[in-house]
Amino acid sequence: MKKAFLLIIIFIFSICVTNAQTAIEPKWSDYCPSEYLNAKKAKFDKDQKYWYERRLQFYDALENCKNTQADNLSSCYTELKTKEDNKNEEWNAYVREYNEKLDKRYEALEEKLPEFNGTQSLMNMLNIPTYNPLYY
Repeated sequence: MKKAFLLIIIFIFSICVTNAQTAIEPKWSDYCPSEYLNAKKAKFDKDQKYWYERRLQFYDALENCKNTQADNLSSCYTELKTKEDNKNEEWNAYVREYNEKLDKRYEALEEKLPEFNGTQSLMNMLNIPTYNPLYY
């Protein structure tokens, strides 16, 4: 009876260890901002194009991992996760730099614009024609 109980314990323990070593497949949604999850191929939208191409690369790499031997699957997934984390760091740095440039441009524009009174003065400064019903 003790031997049977011991064998059952060993069997259950081995199943637990095997399941703990099972590789967890990475998900695209873990790396992609929600607004780009289904990004389409775009010519003029650089962000859409970037996330579209990156999604294709991710699924190609994921398929390559699935085609590897079972004992290398976990390391392949880990490598893929590391690459995606690095790409996200690069993307976040790009976004920060882009936003900083926009902030500097906005600040420069604010410095160049003198104080104005009302919309008409702003439109004159920016050389925007005003709507005149007599001309339309």
